[in-house]
Amino acid sequence: MNVHRYADLSASELYNITQTDDSFHDGDIFVLENLGIVGFLMEAWPVILHGTDSSKELHQLKQGYHHPVKYDPTLQEAAVLFAHLTSI
Repeated sequence: MNVHRYADLSASELYNITQTDDSFHDGDIFVLENLGIVGFLMEAWPVILHGTDSSKELHQLKQGYHHPVKYDPTLQEAAVLFAHLTSI
């Protein structure tokens, strides 16, 4: 799993990057520092785990959704990154 950090990027720009940049892989984490968003690439879809995307460009997991176990390490790392992001 890789972590992709961006200091000044919109949700729309991030979405486009996840679809066109070959360095993004299933399970990779993204951090949009300027928007306070942490999420990950679930197969081909950028999904928010923490924070809010007011533009609604990024996907969100529905309440009660149980992610595949293979994403457990990703979700744990994303929670740590979000805690650090919000403590700055």
